[in-house]
Amino acid sequence: MEKSEIKTKIRGKLAELAGELGNDVSQIRDDDIIPATGLVDSAGILGLVVWYEKAFDMSLRQEEINIDNLGSIESMADYVLKRKNG
Repeated sequence: MEKSEIKTKIRGKLAELAGELGNDVSQIRDDDIIPATGLVDSAGILGLVVWYEKAFDMSLRQEEINIDNLGSIESMADYVLKRKNG
């Protein structure tokens, strides 16, 4: 899977979660820190992480769930590639 495809999937899920709160993610940049945008609440962040594990067939350890790995669309895509490519 290519990075652009991964980012598209993540952006789609983020749009779905934000839309449930009446928010629009069309202006979010790939490097924006998702929690800082206010587009999703804490339940949305948790939902995004659970979806992320399932969508990319990964199990995350607690210490892996952090801003560096999962804070932005870009970092989430990079982390998938890092885990999948060793």
